[in-house]
Amino acid sequence: MRIKQIVKNVLLKHGTRDPFEICEQLGYKVILKQYNIGWKGEMIKLTNENIIIYINSNLSKQAQYIVCAHELAHAQLHLNAGNHFNGGETLEQLEMEREADMFTAY
Repeated sequence: MRIKQIVKNVLLKHGTRDPFEICEQLGYKVILKQYNIGWKGEMIKLTNENIIIYINSNLSKQAQYIVCAHELAHAQLHLNAGNHFNGGETLEQLEMEREADMFTAY
C-alpha cells in the first residue's frame, strides 16, 4: 500500500498521469535514443535533483510511456540505490524492480 499512496501523492502534486509530463515538472531529463531491441530504458542519478532517464526510441509510443513510468518510479522510490540503476540480480534489486512495476501499474 505504501507504493499506491506514493503514486496517489505524485498524481495529486503534478495533476497528470503522463510520466513524461511529471518528469518535465520534476526537472528530470528524458532522452529517447535508438538502442538494441532488448534494451528498454534506464535511470541515471547524477544528484537527487539531476536525473536522466533514457528510453529506447525503437519502442512503440505505448511501450515508451510504460518505460518512462517505470524509470520515474526508480527516481521516486529508489534515490539511494546508486547513481545508475539498470535492474539487477540481487534480492534487493529484484525487489526494487517489483516496486517500480507496481508504481507503473498504479
